[in-house]
Amino acid sequence: MTGKTHLNLGVALALAAGLAFVSSCGQSTPDKAPGPSGTPAGKPPATAPAPAPAPKPPDPGTTAPEPKPPAAEAPAPKPQPPAADQPPAVSPAAPAKAGKETVWIEDGLPAGAAEQADGEDAWTWVTENPAPQSGKKAHQSNAADGEHQHFFTGATETLEVKAGDKLFTWVWLDAANPPKEVMLQWHENESWEHRAYWGENSIDWGADGTESRQSLGALPAAGKWVRLEVPAAKVGLEGKTLDGMAFTLFGGKAAWDCAGKAAGQ
Repeated sequence: MTGKTHLNLGVALALAAGLAFVSSCGQSTPDKAPGPSGTPAGKPPATAPAPAPAPKPPDPGTTAPEPKPPAAEAPAPKPQPPAADQPPAVSPAAPAKAGKETVWIEDGLPAGAAEQADGEDAWTWVTENPAPQSGKKAHQSNAADGEHQHFFTGATETLEVKAGDKLFTWVWLDAANPPKEVMLQWHENESWEHRAYWGENSIDWGADGTESRQSLGALPAAGKWVRLEVPAAKVGLEGKTLDGMAFTLFGGKAAWDCAGKAAGQ
């Protein structure tokens, strides 16, 4: 009895312990879940990190404007000397001339002038042989023997001559056929009695040595432009008003250019 009792009691205790084990496994929640295939039990699976949330678009009402680049700084002005040290602004000046000149004949006759000629001469305007001394044209005497001239009278564009003025014209004597005498004559108040000459005294108009025929020396050089000047006092023209002029030769050939007056000093 005692032996069976001990045996039966041991079996009963063993059965009770097995039931308790089965009850515990079937009803209790495991402490740790099994991992997936290949993952050690008890460790969470390795997972990719969650992507960062996309940035929200900016709110137009609160978005600050893009900063503008800073404006370029204006270059600093160059230092200027004090006003008193700066020279005044002036336009380039034309070359100075001795006295003031009035041109009466240049590329044509003054208004109202009537052309005339004698001794086989004529008014002939040329642009070459020789080239003009100034302007675009010169006028030329024909080659002829003895006295010959071209002249004009009646100009309404007159020339007023003042005290101290000098009358002038440019002349070119033909080097191959130079004249023996060159004479200039001026017309005022219906009179031609105002003459100057260079070279021989071959033209006998007026009285030699007076304002009606005044010698001013030898002939000018041939083959180049030479300026002839006559003091108005020597030919009686101070204070006179001119309306005509004559270009006179004795023999030979010449060309003439710009004519007028230069004011006295």
